[in-house]
Amino acid sequence: MNSSSQIEHSGIVKEIVGNVVKVSIISQSACSACHAKGACSVSDKEEKIIDVETFSQEYNIGDEVKVFIAKNQGFTALFLGYVFPLILLLTVLFVVNAIIDNQGIAALAALGSLPLYYYILYLSRKFIGKKFNFQIEKI
Repeated sequence: MNSSSQIEHSGIVKEIVGNVVKVSIISQSACSACHAKGACSVSDKEEKIIDVETFSQEYNIGDEVKVFIAKNQGFTALFLGYVFPLILLLTVLFVVNAIIDNQGIAALAALGSLPLYYYILYLSRKFIGKKFNFQIEKI
């Protein structure tokens, strides 16, 4: 796979359970690399754990690795996490407003649809997780 068709992050092996390697990556916004991040509280940096199924026994806890995923799978995650919820929010807003003709209730219904969507997404996480194929490589 060439580098233009994949997304990669560096990380550290935190745990190995059977054929699953748990890799810790640091996700940071552009703000966290800014020289003025100490002056504002917008900077965002958080640790994420990614489970990578591998049949190789060459990894040890503490190893530095790169985690790869195909760009089209990254776009699928982006769609499920951000684009579809926005479409759902706007659709519910306009449909409820057209039916009831009350903007307040329409706004509450639209906002209320998001927790329901994310709950359904949470319940589907094992099924959806099978669609994403992470690969790992030692640095």
